[in-house]
Amino acid sequence: MVLCTKGISENNHVEQRGRDYPVVALVDDTAKINDIEQVPGIAAKAGFTDVRTFIVKNKIGMMAEIKFFPAVPISKIPPSESICTSP
Repeated sequence: MVLCTKGISENNHVEQRGRDYPVVALVDDTAKINDIEQVPGIAAKAGFTDVRTFIVKNKIGMMAEIKFFPAVPISKIPPSESICTSP
């Protein structure tokens, strides 16, 4: 997993750029789901709020953005309507 912040290399990067500085996380498509779920938390611990996570598919030269939504309880009958909205 690679967590990239463009042009930032010091520990006080939040103070330098601000909490809303865009962070792009690139996760290899061979990563485990648990690895992908850690990305927002890692960025939040660093103080950032504007995080976009992408799965990188090196074999085909593409990447896809992953959007995180609130968890729902495990159920044999999941909600019929998605909490996700299309852009």
